[in-house]
Amino acid sequence: MDTFQDSIIYFEIISLILALVLINSFKSKHYYFFIAYIFFAIVADGVGDYFAENGNFWVFNLYTFFEYSSVAGIYYFLNKNSFSKKVIFYSSIIFYSIYAISFIYTQLQSYTVIILHFFVVPFLFLFLQELLNSEKIINYKKQLFFWITVGLLLYYFGTLPFVTMSFIGRLQNRILFIVPAILVVIMHFIFIVNLIWLRKVRK
Repeated sequence: MDTFQDSIIYFEIISLILALVLINSFKSKHYYFFIAYIFFAIVADGVGDYFAENGNFWVFNLYTFFEYSSVAGIYYFLNKNSFSKKVIFYSSIIFYSIYAISFIYTQLQSYTVIILHFFVVPFLFLFLQELLNSEKIINYKKQLFFWITVGLLLYYFGTLPFVTMSFIGRLQNRILFIVPAILVVIMHFIFIVNLIWLRKVRK
């Protein structure tokens, strides 16, 4: 199991390398935030592994800020609808306020990662709704950020129960940790396949 979990960072690195190599094919503000999302995940996993023996909770608590900011940035610039932008903007104010308060009331730090899941999932649905109501829905399979959204939805929905149990200290069976690891690998597999495939389609 540990070997499989350790392999996650390699999928993340491949995703990042491909995203950087293909930056001219997809360059846009939301694509830059997508690159940032992968980059911060690699840094958090790398630093988290380094401090694993001495406690790495603080690493992932800090990562929460960058993870949320990256996803919010993707969908703020990806969505064209003013309502969607307002939802993301005001949601961000609330989230950052909770995050800042968690450094005063440190017990909140056990819940910020859980809260993040509930905040970002609506952004994904707002994008899918906008896509559904646009002409792009005709060629949705050729839309990179449709597939990125599928990957993120799978990850955030699938890992929520495990993140919740883990951060409130009730996930005792270590074998269950492999489920979030599998979901991360699937998410990055979706990223990798569609970056390569849609690069060819765009050409």
